[in-house]
Amino acid sequence: MVIETSDGNVMIDTGTNISESALRGYLRSRGLGHFDYLILSHPHDDHIGNADMILKEFHVDRLLCAETQSVEPVWQETLAALDAAQKTKSTEWIRPINGSVYWVGKLRIEILQVPEKENLGENDDSMIVRLDYGDCSMLLTGDAENKAEERLLAGVSSERLKADFLKVAHHGASGSTGETFLQAVSPAIAVISAGESNSFGHPHEELLNRLRTLNVDIYRTDINGTLVFYCDGQIISPRKLF
Repeated sequence: MVIETSDGNVMIDTGTNISESALRGYLRSRGLGHFDYLILSHPHDDHIGNADMILKEFHVDRLLCAETQSVEPVWQETLAALDAAQKTKSTEWIRPINGSVYWVGKLRIEILQVPEKENLGENDDSMIVRLDYGDCSMLLTGDAENKAEERLLAGVSSERLKADFLKVAHHGASGSTGETFLQAVSPAIAVISAGESNSFGHPHEELLNRLRTLNVDIYRTDINGTLVFYCDGQIISPRKLF
């Protein structure tokens, strides 16, 4: 996810290595060479596969992600690229805690959940991020599953969970975005990132039915392709209304 504002830019997760050329081309076409924050939810290759490329080829002021003992090659590649970026571009690695808040102009970035020592599992240990811009809010949930959702419901106020825009967790898997959690968030818009004809069958019909029951507007990358939304601080829309 790429967020452009008049005060700076943010990238949240970077997709798989097979999308490297498409991602690079998109960013160059938008004239995006600098990011105030690169935020990584968790060390799976479909979420951080291009993080090393971003750190090498673009200027990143701050990498925002939790420290992990993951031995996944893609995480080791990210660490190597970060080490070089820290030396040559002064990239700062910020390890947030629950409740950490960062700003890019009027865009407020709040970390609702970071991995805890009990290790719920890499999916449930996804960093969960809330964005606020004016009266608009977005909740980005990585690959969080039901255990993480239960922890959020117990530890985060209903006011901070409620959001206009929900990035549906785990590509629309049935074991994520449970009914109680979805009712607490009560989004108007839900975005599902899933590959076309993917082998996992994402998004699952059970999850789609939960969204439909609440009359949520659903957008899917497997059907709609690249998604672009606009926000003026009062409304989030797939069409530019201002």
